[in-house]
Amino acid sequence: MKAKATRQPKATSKPYDVSKRAQAPRLKSKSSTADKPRAVSAQAYVDPPSAIPMTLSASATGAVLFRDLCVQQVKARYPSIKPRSDWELLYLAEKKVEGSVEQVYAALDERYIKDIKLFGFEECEEMVAKALAWRVEPTGMKPLPKESNKYIHIRPIPDTKYSIRLFPGSISAAEYCMDFVDSASGEPVNSPFEFELWGVPDPDTPWLSMPITMQMRSIENSHGIKQEDILPGHEKFILRDGLTCVLIRPGKPKIQFKVPIDTGLEALSSAYLIPPPHSVTVTHDGEASAMGRSAKFHKRQKKTTSSAGSSSVSQPPPKPKTAAAAPTPKEQKKHAGLKAKASKHKREGDGPVLGGADYVELMLGSRRKAKEEAAKLPKDPES
Repeated sequence: MKAKATRQPKATSKPYDVSKRAQAPRLKSKSSTADKPRAVSAQAYVDPPSAIPMTLSASATGAVLFRDLCVQQVKARYPSIKPRSDWELLYLAEKKVEGSVEQVYAALDERYIKDIKLFGFEECEEMVAKALAWRVEPTGMKPLPKESNKYIHIRPIPDTKYSIRLFPGSISAAEYCMDFVDSASGEPVNSPFEFELWGVPDPDTPWLSMPITMQMRSIENSHGIKQEDILPGHEKFILRDGLTCVLIRPGKPKIQFKVPIDTGLEALSSAYLIPPPHSVTVTHDGEASAMGRSAKFHKRQKKTTSSAGSSSVSQPPPKPKTAAAAPTPKEQKKHAGLKAKASKHKREGDGPVLGGADYVELMLGSRRKAKEEAAKLPKDPES
């Protein structure tokens, strides 16, 4: 009976050729006794660098104001929409609103009224101001075409019109990002040719590299986005500082490169990357933002405690107010100022920005009245 030949598996592409590596001859093991200790390599052990601290200064590379990110995001996603307040800026940066310009503004007015009913005008104003004042470390935010500084590294790929670009990601996570760009224009592109990107171990810096050989995938593929669904020029890879990578192309020489490890280390300090909540000071332009907190609002917040259960500051109990109490001259002045602000910011040819007289009256109502009205409404599944 003839023996059936076993089927040989197809050779797979590897990030490096093992046969070409120079291997040192193995030493024959010698018999050892308890009296003869085993020889130990005299090579000095190098300690890995200390971990990067999680606290960075506000001026460190990568630490940006969340407001600036929101402005950039809204301009990219809604080129025809101009946010009329900080609340709209934050909402449009985090949510997707479809429709024409008029439909988007109408949806924003409807949603804002719901938030006012649930939280009150002052609470919404304070939450939005605090959120936009935070400093964050974005990762994957691509530089502009042809942008150049000491943290951006661009290297051409042989036999192509494209280049590899490395730019900083999150400093505290020790990340660098990679994408492909057109060498002539500097515009980012998605996977311009067939390739594989591998991360390989590095014996010189084992704490900076992969413990095993691993194929790297784009952050979009890792989140389940198909290659054809990635927006043009948005594909990117998140790499580790000091990682050794190998780019493999069919029929082309392999390209090995090492991710830089100089991601703004000189900018690290013991200052907080994110300021403490009560030390944040936000200044807004009154003409550009209708919801910016004024100096009066800051002074009023300092005089009140942060929560009802706080016992660190003793304050006299508030005076009870009767339901039929007439507004004081101070309240009348405040209401007149808010009405003047509402009438000042108008949309072109479409009346008050804030949504009409009913909305203005709701904004001027007390917190108790807003909560009572919110309790009568059906629960919103989105809130």
